[in-house]
Amino acid sequence: MVDIYQGRFPEARTWFTEALDLGRGRGDLREQARATAGLGAAEWILGDIEGAVAHLGEAVALAPRTGDDWLSVTAWCSLGAIHSQQGRHQGALEHASAAVTTAEKSGRPRVISNALCFTGDALLALDRHTEATELLLRAVRLAREAEDLALYAASLSRLATVAHLQGSLHSAVDIHREALSTLTPSASTWLEMEVRVRLGATYAAAGRPTEARHEFETALALPAAADDDSH
Repeated sequence: MVDIYQGRFPEARTWFTEALDLGRGRGDLREQARATAGLGAAEWILGDIEGAVAHLGEAVALAPRTGDDWLSVTAWCSLGAIHSQQGRHQGALEHASAAVTTAEKSGRPRVISNALCFTGDALLALDRHTEATELLLRAVRLAREAEDLALYAASLSRLATVAHLQGSLHSAVDIHREALSTLTPSASTWLEMEVRVRLGATYAAAGRPTEARHEFETALALPAAADDDSH
């Protein structure tokens, strides 16, 4: 998981593969679920979509049997994100909605915020901005309540994207910058790359090419960019 957060995806795939072999050998369902979810995420980022869908689907099936709501939500959201990347936005929304249903049953702010954040992405892709805004505002509030800075930053950045799409570029820049300011040195470099790319796009739309170039160059220098074959 540390390798995933720090952008070392080939290494993460190796660890998850070994973990899955060990989990299966011992008949440990929870470790199998965790390993398949992680392996699916790593494969997705590295461009192995077929492998990612297979392993994430296995994680979705296994996670409820372990009582791990967070894992169920994460696997559903990852599957939804793959659908979205393929342009299958309605399918992505259906997966994200399944994640929200699971998260709401858990009652845990962090789990619910994570599911809402991904659902906001799906709604944005379908141009359903008002619904996306409502969900993302709740995601921001819950992430703050859970004191999860990464989720807080991710939710804020998506909220800024809504402002961008609605033409409020100055507001979008401010919200993106707030998202960046919450990231710590231990935060996921993949998340930082995502936020900086979104901010760069907003700067470009606002006619501020120097700032846009700076954000894009900074994003490309992050470890996550070197291994990300999905964009």
